Amino acid sequence: MQNAEYAYELPESAIAVHPAMPRSSARLLTWRDGAVTSHHRFKDLPAILHADTQLWVNNTRVIRARLLLMKPTGGRLEVFLLEPHERSMEQALASTQCVVWKCMVKGAKRWTAGEAALQVEDSRGKWEVTAKRVGMDEGVRYIELKWTHRSAATGDVQEVSFVELLEAMGKMPLPPYMRRPAEEQDAEDYQTVYAEVPGSVAAPTAGLHLDAQLMANLSASTSIHHITLHVGAGTFKPLVEGDVRNHVMHGENCSVSFDAIQALAEDGVHRVATGTTSLRTLESLYWLAIKWKETGEQPFELNQWEWRNELGTKADR
Repeated sequence: MQNAEYAYELPESAIAVHPAMPRSSARLLTWRDGAVTSHHRFKDLPAILHADTQLWVNNTRVIRARLLLMKPTGGRLEVFLLEPHERSMEQALASTQCVVWKCMVKGAKRWTAGEAALQVEDSRGKWEVTAKRVGMDEGVRYIELKWTHRSAATGDVQEVSFVELLEAMGKMPLPPYMRRPAEEQDAEDYQTVYAEVPGSVAAPTAGLHLDAQLMANLSASTSIHHITLHVGAGTFKPLVEGDVRNHVMHGENCSVSFDAIQALAEDGVHRVATGTTSLRTLESLYWLAIKWKETGEQPFELNQWEWRNELGTKADR
């Protein structure tokens, strides 16, 4: 399949730059047996889903991954954090020391030396972050970040984590197709109501249509299960020209509880994945189980085409 087959016209009027209010009033299309069967609203989901349905959602939380800094020359620099370098997401966000992140940087053409910086003052005190370029690879820059926080109450320098710094100084990473600057309300709107584990640089957007009332209604008629997959840099990588099978996907880490594994082992239930992040996590778990069965060793990684080239014929055994 060629990437040109995915091209289509999307008028600006069809792109929502703010959410429906309430969220569950967003439109929902149902598709069965290769055809559109009906049009609904998300609030209708409890009546559409089977009573024995397991609903799977991704409880990742979007971090404030955009930092607007000033270069030594006075020019603006926009640093978009993609993923930590040589650390897990959890380790990097919890760190109170300097961290290195893989980043996309806007305005970096003439940033060859020196530190970019930003200072912010809020009710907690004064925050300062500095950024230094320490490497580059395939258009991605490696940025070393250091920060300090001075308490408003005492005036003393206090130890704070990187995620605390982002909450104070970062901006929400809205998708570029929305073509508007981030607003403070986006900290709530660009987050699922069940978001729990910080680490994504983009929201699992299908879940944005589920609000608290709808989740309560769904809990009464279905069982809800959580996985965690942090949406990373790969979501921004455009398809290569030509055959899409030549496109190299960016790896992502997922986390699933033992209770979730037990739920997946149940027979005779319907399973509905909320969006592609939940779906590919469930698919990966299936293929990892096949791999474990074949090798006798617990696997922790699944390569992009491994399911098709090596495991596909074994799944029917």
